[in-house]
Amino acid sequence: MKSNLAVLSSDNKTIQFIKNNNLEDLCNLYANSSRNTDDAKLFSENHGFEKYYGSYEDLIEDSNIEYIINFLPTGIKFEYTYLTLKKNKKIITNYPIISNQNELTSYQELNDLGLMPNLFLVDNQNFKKFYNDSKNKNFISTLIQNVACIYTLISKKINNSVILNYDSNLNDLGYWYQQLVAESLGKKGKGINPILSFGPKDHHSLLQLYLDGPKDKFFTFFNLSQKEDKIKVSQDIIPNNMRFLKNKNLRFIINAQCNAVKNIFKLKKIPFRQITFNKKNEDELGEIFTFFVLETILLSRLMNINPFDQPAVEQVKIETKRFLR
Repeated sequence: MKSNLAVLSSDNKTIQFIKNNNLEDLCNLYANSSRNTDDAKLFSENHGFEKYYGSYEDLIEDSNIEYIINFLPTGIKFEYTYLTLKKNKKIITNYPIISNQNELTSYQELNDLGLMPNLFLVDNQNFKKFYNDSKNKNFISTLIQNVACIYTLISKKINNSVILNYDSNLNDLGYWYQQLVAESLGKKGKGINPILSFGPKDHHSLLQLYLDGPKDKFFTFFNLSQKEDKIKVSQDIIPNNMRFLKNKNLRFIINAQCNAVKNIFKLKKIPFRQITFNKKNEDELGEIFTFFVLETILLSRLMNINPFDQPAVEQVKIETKRFLR
Protein backbone atom coordinates (compact mmCIF):
# COMPACT_ATOMS: atom_id res chain seq x y z
CA MET A 1 0.00 0.00 0.00
CA LYS A 2 1.29 3.45 -0.94
CA SER A 3 1.92 6.09 1.73
CA ASN A 4 -0.34 9.15 1.71
CA LEU A 5 1.46 12.30 0.53
CA ALA A 6 0.21 15.84 1.15
CA VAL A 7 1.51 19.28 0.16
CA LEU A 8 1.29 22.54 2.08
CA SER A 9 1.93 24.89 -0.80
CA SER A 10 -0.45 24.62 -3.74
CA ASP A 11 1.86 25.85 -6.49
CA ASN A 12 3.52 24.67 -9.67
CA LYS A 13 6.93 24.37 -7.99
CA THR A 14 5.61 21.62 -5.69
CA ILE A 15 3.92 19.76 -8.54
CA GLN A 16 7.09 19.96 -10.63
CA PHE A 17 9.05 18.48 -7.74
CA ILE A 18 6.58 15.59 -7.47
CA LYS A 19 6.74 14.89 -11.20
CA ASN A 20 10.53 15.25 -11.51
CA ASN A 21 11.05 12.69 -8.77
CA ASN A 22 8.24 10.30 -9.74
CA LEU A 23 6.67 10.62 -6.31
CA GLU A 24 3.26 9.75 -7.72
CA ASP A 25 4.69 6.24 -8.32
CA LEU A 26 5.78 5.97 -4.69
CA CYS A 27 2.95 7.73 -2.86
CA ASN A 28 -0.76 8.38 -3.03
CA LEU A 29 -1.51 12.06 -3.79
CA TYR A 30 -3.80 12.46 -0.83
CA ALA A 31 -4.29 16.14 0.10
CA ASN A 32 -3.20 19.71 -0.54
CA SER A 33 -3.80 22.97 1.29
CA SER A 34 -3.91 26.70 0.80
CA ARG A 35 -4.98 29.65 2.90
CA ASN A 36 -7.71 30.10 0.31
CA THR A 37 -10.15 27.18 0.14
CA ASP A 38 -11.14 27.88 -3.46
CA ASP A 39 -7.49 27.82 -4.54
CA ALA A 40 -6.95 24.53 -2.71
CA LYS A 41 -10.03 23.00 -4.34
CA LEU A 42 -8.95 24.06 -7.84
CA PHE A 43 -5.41 22.77 -7.27
CA SER A 44 -6.80 19.45 -6.03
CA GLU A 45 -9.02 19.04 -9.08
CA ASN A 46 -6.26 19.96 -11.52
CA HIS A 47 -3.63 17.63 -10.09
CA GLY A 48 -5.55 14.63 -8.80
CA PHE A 49 -5.43 15.06 -5.01
CA GLU A 50 -8.18 13.29 -3.07
CA LYS A 51 -8.75 16.06 -0.50
CA TYR A 52 -8.08 19.73 0.05
CA TYR A 53 -7.88 22.03 3.06
CA GLY A 54 -8.31 25.77 3.51
CA SER A 55 -5.63 25.91 6.21
CA TYR A 56 -2.19 24.38 6.73
CA GLU A 57 -3.01 23.46 10.32
CA ASP A 58 -6.04 21.35 9.32
CA LEU A 59 -3.97 19.39 6.82
CA ILE A 60 -1.26 18.67 9.40
CA GLU A 61 -3.92 17.36 11.81
CA ASP A 62 -5.12 14.74 9.30
CA SER A 63 -4.06 11.39 10.80
CA ASN A 64 -4.12 9.65 7.40
CA ILE A 65 -1.17 11.67 6.11
CA GLU A 66 2.33 10.19 6.43
CA TYR A 67 4.45 12.53 4.27
CA ILE A 68 4.14 16.29 3.79
CA ILE A 69 5.98 18.48 1.29
CA ASN A 70 6.61 21.98 2.61
CA PHE A 71 7.95 24.50 0.10
CA LEU A 72 6.42 27.51 1.83
CA PRO A 73 8.31 30.84 1.96
CA THR A 74 11.19 30.95 4.44
CA GLY A 75 9.39 33.28 6.84
CA ILE A 76 6.68 30.70 7.62
CA LYS A 77 8.34 27.46 6.50
CA PHE A 78 9.80 26.46 9.86
CA GLU A 79 6.54 27.10 11.76
CA TYR A 80 4.77 24.38 9.77
CA THR A 81 7.83 22.13 9.66
CA TYR A 82 7.83 22.25 13.46
CA LEU A 83 4.09 21.45 13.71
CA THR A 84 4.45 18.56 11.25
CA LEU A 85 7.35 16.97 13.12
CA LYS A 86 5.57 17.35 16.46
CA LYS A 87 2.75 15.29 14.94
CA ASN A 88 5.36 12.61 14.17
CA LYS A 89 4.87 12.93 10.42
CA LYS A 90 7.66 12.86 7.86
CA ILE A 91 8.32 16.13 6.06
CA ILE A 92 10.20 16.99 2.87
CA THR A 93 11.36 20.60 2.71
CA ASN A 94 14.10 22.70 1.15
CA TYR A 95 16.77 25.13 2.31
CA PRO A 96 16.73 27.40 4.20
CA ILE A 97 14.29 26.50 6.98
CA ILE A 98 15.63 28.59 9.90
CA SER A 99 15.45 32.38 9.78
CA ASN A 100 15.86 33.55 13.40
CA GLN A 101 17.13 32.59 16.87
CA ASN A 102 13.73 31.41 18.13
CA GLU A 103 13.47 28.94 15.27
CA LEU A 104 16.99 27.72 16.00
CA THR A 105 15.95 27.03 19.62
CA SER A 106 12.88 25.12 18.43
CA TYR A 107 15.08 23.17 16.00
CA GLN A 108 17.21 22.05 18.95
CA GLU A 109 14.05 21.00 20.79
CA LEU A 110 13.07 18.77 17.87
CA ASN A 111 16.54 17.27 17.88
CA ASP A 112 16.38 16.56 21.62
CA LEU A 113 13.03 14.82 21.11
CA GLY A 114 14.58 12.53 18.49
CA LEU A 115 12.31 13.78 15.70
CA MET A 116 14.97 14.89 13.21
CA PRO A 117 15.09 11.56 11.28
CA ASN A 118 11.61 12.53 9.98
CA LEU A 119 13.02 15.70 8.37
CA PHE A 120 14.26 15.43 4.77
CA LEU A 121 16.09 18.51 3.50
CA VAL A 122 16.35 18.39 -0.27
CA ASP A 123 16.81 20.28 -3.44
CA ASN A 124 15.18 19.08 -6.62
CA GLN A 125 18.29 17.82 -8.38
CA ASN A 126 19.82 15.98 -5.44
CA PHE A 127 16.54 14.36 -4.42
CA LYS A 128 16.18 13.04 -7.95
CA LYS A 129 19.74 11.70 -7.72
CA PHE A 130 18.83 9.84 -4.51
CA TYR A 131 15.67 8.47 -6.14
CA ASN A 132 17.68 7.23 -9.12
CA ASP A 133 20.28 5.65 -6.82
CA SER A 134 17.54 3.83 -4.94
CA LYS A 135 16.37 2.24 -8.22
CA ASN A 136 19.87 1.52 -9.58
CA LYS A 137 20.37 -2.26 -9.57
CA ASN A 138 24.15 -2.01 -9.22
CA PHE A 139 23.84 0.42 -6.29
CA ILE A 140 21.32 -1.81 -4.49
CA SER A 141 23.28 -4.99 -5.22
CA THR A 142 26.49 -3.46 -3.87
CA LEU A 143 24.65 -2.17 -0.81
CA ILE A 144 23.15 -5.58 0.01
CA GLN A 145 26.47 -7.37 -0.51
CA ASN A 146 28.25 -4.96 1.84
CA VAL A 147 25.57 -5.27 4.52
CA ALA A 148 25.65 -9.06 4.31
CA CYS A 149 29.46 -9.15 4.55
CA ILE A 150 29.62 -6.73 7.49
CA TYR A 151 26.89 -8.55 9.39
CA THR A 152 28.71 -11.86 8.85
CA LEU A 153 31.93 -10.30 10.17
CA ILE A 154 30.36 -8.83 13.31
CA SER A 155 28.64 -12.15 14.02
CA LYS A 156 32.19 -13.54 14.18
CA LYS A 157 33.23 -10.81 16.65
CA ILE A 158 35.08 -8.88 13.94
CA ASN A 159 33.44 -5.60 14.88
CA ASN A 160 36.16 -2.94 14.51
CA SER A 161 35.58 -0.94 11.33
CA VAL A 162 38.75 0.92 10.33
CA ILE A 163 38.57 3.73 7.78
CA LEU A 164 42.03 3.83 6.21
CA ASN A 165 42.04 7.19 4.47
CA TYR A 166 44.66 8.16 1.88
CA ASP A 167 43.37 11.66 1.13
CA SER A 168 43.41 14.30 3.88
CA ASN A 169 40.57 16.19 2.16
CA LEU A 170 38.31 13.25 3.04
CA ASN A 171 39.04 13.38 6.78
CA ASP A 172 35.71 15.04 7.57
CA LEU A 173 33.89 12.26 5.72
CA GLY A 174 35.67 9.79 7.99
CA TYR A 175 34.62 11.70 11.12
CA TRP A 176 31.03 11.78 9.83
CA TYR A 177 31.11 8.00 9.24
CA GLN A 178 32.46 7.50 12.75
CA GLN A 179 29.59 9.46 14.30
CA LEU A 180 26.98 7.75 12.10
CA VAL A 181 28.05 4.20 12.91
CA ALA A 182 28.92 4.65 16.59
CA GLU A 183 25.80 6.61 17.56
CA SER A 184 23.38 4.61 15.42
CA LEU A 185 24.54 1.06 16.21
CA GLY A 186 26.15 1.26 19.65
CA LYS A 187 23.23 0.04 21.77
CA LYS A 188 22.07 -2.94 23.87
CA GLY A 189 25.63 -4.20 24.25
CA LYS A 190 25.96 -4.37 20.46
CA GLY A 191 27.70 -2.19 17.92
CA ILE A 192 30.53 -1.57 15.50
CA ASN A 193 33.59 0.34 16.70
CA PRO A 194 34.52 2.84 13.94
CA ILE A 195 38.21 3.76 13.91
CA LEU A 196 39.82 6.48 11.78
CA SER A 197 43.30 5.88 10.44
CA PHE A 198 45.32 7.99 8.04
CA GLY A 199 47.65 6.66 5.38
CA PRO A 200 50.42 6.72 4.70
CA LYS A 201 51.18 8.40 8.07
CA ASP A 202 49.88 5.44 10.09
CA HIS A 203 52.10 3.02 8.16
CA HIS A 204 54.74 3.98 10.72
CA SER A 205 52.60 3.37 13.79
CA LEU A 206 49.41 1.32 13.43
CA LEU A 207 50.01 -0.71 10.29
CA GLN A 208 52.06 -3.35 12.14
CA LEU A 209 49.09 -3.90 14.46
CA TYR A 210 46.65 -4.04 11.55
CA LEU A 211 48.73 -6.69 9.77
CA ASP A 212 49.95 -8.89 12.61
CA GLY A 213 47.72 -7.99 15.56
CA PRO A 214 44.30 -9.37 16.56
CA LYS A 215 42.10 -10.29 13.59
CA ASP A 216 39.13 -8.33 14.91
CA LYS A 217 39.00 -5.59 12.26
CA PHE A 218 37.69 -4.98 8.77
CA PHE A 219 38.83 -2.04 6.65
CA THR A 220 37.48 0.56 4.26
CA PHE A 221 40.04 2.29 2.06
CA PHE A 222 39.36 5.89 0.98
CA ASN A 223 41.50 6.97 -1.95
CA LEU A 224 41.58 9.13 -5.08
CA SER A 225 41.80 7.83 -8.61
CA GLN A 226 45.14 8.27 -10.31
CA LYS A 227 45.50 11.83 -11.58
CA GLU A 228 48.31 14.12 -12.53
CA ASP A 229 49.57 15.95 -9.49
CA LYS A 230 51.47 19.22 -9.81
CA ILE A 231 53.64 18.23 -6.88
CA LYS A 232 56.48 16.02 -8.16
CA VAL A 233 59.65 14.67 -6.61
CA SER A 234 62.61 16.75 -7.67
CA GLN A 235 65.76 14.98 -8.81
CA ASP A 236 67.79 17.31 -6.60
CA ILE A 237 66.39 16.00 -3.31
CA ILE A 238 66.48 12.23 -3.75
CA PRO A 239 69.46 9.96 -3.02
CA ASN A 240 70.94 7.71 -5.68
CA ASN A 241 69.30 4.55 -4.33
CA MET A 242 65.82 6.12 -4.79
CA ARG A 243 66.17 7.41 -8.35
CA PHE A 244 63.02 5.46 -9.26
CA LEU A 245 61.06 8.29 -7.62
CA LYS A 246 62.35 10.82 -10.12
CA ASN A 247 59.51 12.98 -11.50
CA LYS A 248 56.86 10.83 -9.80
CA ASN A 249 53.92 12.93 -8.62
CA LEU A 250 52.75 12.84 -5.01
CA ARG A 251 49.39 11.17 -5.74
CA PHE A 252 51.13 8.36 -7.63
CA ILE A 253 53.40 7.71 -4.63
CA ILE A 254 50.50 7.74 -2.14
CA ASN A 255 48.47 5.38 -4.32
CA ALA A 256 51.43 3.04 -4.60
CA GLN A 257 51.59 2.77 -0.81
CA CYS A 258 47.82 2.23 -0.63
CA ASN A 259 47.98 -0.51 -3.27
CA ALA A 260 50.87 -2.19 -1.47
CA VAL A 261 48.85 -2.36 1.76
CA LYS A 262 45.86 -3.84 -0.07
CA ASN A 263 48.06 -6.53 -1.63
CA ILE A 264 49.40 -7.57 1.77
CA PHE A 265 45.86 -7.54 3.18
CA LYS A 266 44.90 -10.01 0.44
CA LEU A 267 47.86 -12.25 1.29
CA LYS A 268 46.92 -12.22 4.98
CA LYS A 269 43.19 -12.63 4.23
CA ILE A 270 42.28 -9.42 6.05
CA PRO A 271 38.78 -8.23 5.00
CA PHE A 272 38.61 -4.84 3.30
CA ARG A 273 36.71 -2.80 0.74
CA GLN A 274 37.86 0.06 -1.47
CA ILE A 275 36.05 3.36 -2.16
CA THR A 276 37.76 5.36 -4.89
CA PHE A 277 36.78 8.97 -5.48
CA ASN A 278 37.16 10.59 -8.88
CA LYS A 279 35.86 14.13 -8.48
CA LYS A 280 34.79 14.56 -4.83
CA ASN A 281 31.85 16.66 -6.05
CA GLU A 282 28.29 16.89 -4.67
CA ASP A 283 27.03 13.93 -6.70
CA GLU A 284 29.86 11.63 -5.68
CA LEU A 285 29.83 12.58 -1.99
CA GLY A 286 26.02 12.52 -1.89
CA GLU A 287 26.03 8.99 -3.26
CA ILE A 288 28.46 7.76 -0.60
CA PHE A 289 26.48 9.56 2.13
CA THR A 290 23.35 7.79 0.89
CA PHE A 291 25.15 4.46 0.74
CA PHE A 292 26.52 4.64 4.30
CA VAL A 293 23.20 5.82 5.76
CA LEU A 294 21.25 3.00 4.10
CA GLU A 295 23.95 0.50 5.07
CA THR A 296 23.68 1.59 8.71
CA ILE A 297 19.88 1.39 8.72
CA LEU A 298 19.89 -2.11 7.21
CA LEU A 299 22.51 -3.27 9.71
CA SER A 300 20.40 -1.88 12.56
CA ARG A 301 17.45 -3.95 11.37
CA LEU A 302 19.57 -7.10 11.36
CA MET A 303 20.92 -6.22 14.82
CA ASN A 304 17.40 -5.47 16.11
CA ILE A 305 18.18 -1.97 17.36
CA ASN A 306 16.77 1.50 16.76
CA PRO A 307 19.34 3.57 14.81
CA PHE A 308 17.52 6.87 15.33
CA ASP A 309 17.96 7.50 19.05
CA GLN A 310 20.85 7.98 21.48
CA PRO A 311 19.53 7.00 24.93
CA ALA A 312 22.93 6.78 26.63
CA VAL A 313 23.94 10.22 25.36
CA GLU A 314 20.65 11.62 26.67
CA GLN A 315 21.58 10.26 30.10
CA VAL A 316 24.82 12.25 29.97
CA LYS A 317 22.91 15.41 28.98
CA ILE A 318 20.55 15.00 31.94
CA GLU A 319 23.46 14.38 34.30
CA THR A 320 25.35 17.41 32.95
CA LYS A 321 22.34 19.64 33.57
CA ARG A 322 22.17 18.29 37.13
CA PHE A 323 25.78 19.37 37.76
CA LEU A 324 25.21 22.78 36.15
CA ARG A 325 22.19 23.49 38.33
